[in-house]
Amino acid sequence: MTETETKKLKTVRFDAEEMEILTRANKEGPMEDIESWRKAFPEVDFMEVDKVFSCEEIDWSERSMKERAFFVAYMKAPQEAKVKFELEVENVKIHKAINDSEKIWWMWIEGCFSGQELDEKALRTFLWYADESELARKYTQDMDLAEVEVTSVTSKVAPI
Repeated sequence: MTETETKKLKTVRFDAEEMEILTRANKEGPMEDIESWRKAFPEVDFMEVDKVFSCEEIDWSERSMKERAFFVAYMKAPQEAKVKFELEVENVKIHKAINDSEKIWWMWIEGCFSGQELDEKALRTFLWYADESELARKYTQDMDLAEVEVTSVTSKVAPI
């Protein structure tokens, strides 16, 4: 996709695209099998290793169907992705919008879009991006994660 084509894209809520993505993958075979996803979305590189940022292996069997669907939507046009989230820490609500595709990629790598209960890595990633000041980041390392609740996540992506 060229830069000019990308600029013409209107973003849509991920929730609106998710069912279409899941349906297409399901038509190709068992959704647990990454090969079904590869057949449904041949234009998407379901890489085994993130060679660009983390250099971590991507274990697709550990990824939820929602995470796989978000990956497809994100990879359509990463620079168009946007995430808004709200979290509550010790009765303080924090709202944050992220338009940086690299940050959104790291959030995906750390499991922030699983659609399930968030683990420590995902919660710390939300905290990391909630307030990017040096002081806040030092504080989040010692925080009791039982006090952290991500109350909403809304994503916008390029249309499938």
